[in-house]
Amino acid sequence: MMAKKKATGRPRIEIDFKRFEEFCVVQSTLEEIAGWFDCSPDTIERRVAEHYKDENGNGRTFADVSGHLRSKGKTSLRRAQFQKALRGSDKMLIHLGKNYCGQSDKHEHTGKDGGPIQTDELSGLSNEELVERLKILRGE
Repeated sequence: MMAKKKATGRPRIEIDFKRFEEFCVVQSTLEEIAGWFDCSPDTIERRVAEHYKDENGNGRTFADVSGHLRSKGKTSLRRAQFQKALRGSDKMLIHLGKNYCGQSDKHEHTGKDGGPIQTDELSGLSNEELVERLKILRGE
């Protein structure tokens, strides 16, 4: 009877892939995930290649798998932002307006033909006309 071969080296680290996917969805980095599982980033990359296979049976990369899962996380976050805005959050409405609609707090005033205001455009105006322009600029 042959003697059992004594195991050497560190025991195999198993990865909880449900937890791994949760980390990816919330945008965790490879290093953060490896830290959580108390292993090296190389170990995470090897376990991902073993666990996730493409249509040809080849191991997928961490970057590919995590990128797909991060996209899901960003979509969920964007959905939550829109829902909060639609429920009446002024701050979220402003944020989304600036980021998706090109809105800004910056007020730019233009002169003749949409160009910058030239001082000579104002110099020929009467006091009443200047007051009217000022009211327009203030939105009154």
